[in-house]
Amino acid sequence: MPNPLLSKSPPRGADTQTIRILSDHGLCAGAEFLHGDTRVRLERVDQDGNADLRSLRADSLLSVRNPDGSSGRTTTEWMRTEYGAGRLTAIGPIPEGGGERQARVMRLTTTAAHLTSGKAKWRKSLSRRATMDAVKKTDGACDHWLAAHFGRVKGDIAHPRPSGSSLRRWMRRLE
Repeated sequence: MPNPLLSKSPPRGADTQTIRILSDHGLCAGAEFLHGDTRVRLERVDQDGNADLRSLRADSLLSVRNPDGSSGRTTTEWMRTEYGAGRLTAIGPIPEGGGERQARVMRLTTTAAHLTSGKAKWRKSLSRRATMDAVKKTDGACDHWLAAHFGRVKGDIAHPRPSGSSLRRWMRRLE
């Protein structure tokens, strides 16, 4: 089905041709670069050597200033010049650390957390129960609440009893 936003359907061989052009220039679609402090991703290169670089911060195509002051498109020649001058650096994706993953999982809805991992769902459930019981966010208060309430829900038995500081940390992440 043709895209209604396009004036006409793109030619069938465009993807193959784009891949060939990228490989001719030694580039790969999806490659990420750092230009100054802006992280950009290469989306495509056309036959004329125009390169579509998308700013990941602004989610828009990167445009450059021409010598005459006008705004223009990025090209493979521009990329070579910037790379040679050290202003464009090839980078890989930033790996997600344990802390970032934990924070991302704690912000998920209960359904999404269940799909991610059973332990994440249990952590969220335990911290919500403590929050609903208006437990103060101190290690001592959390430890006291755990002593009185841990094990009352069926899912608690499948996991070891956490420390009060762990429960306090999980509760703060729910805020």
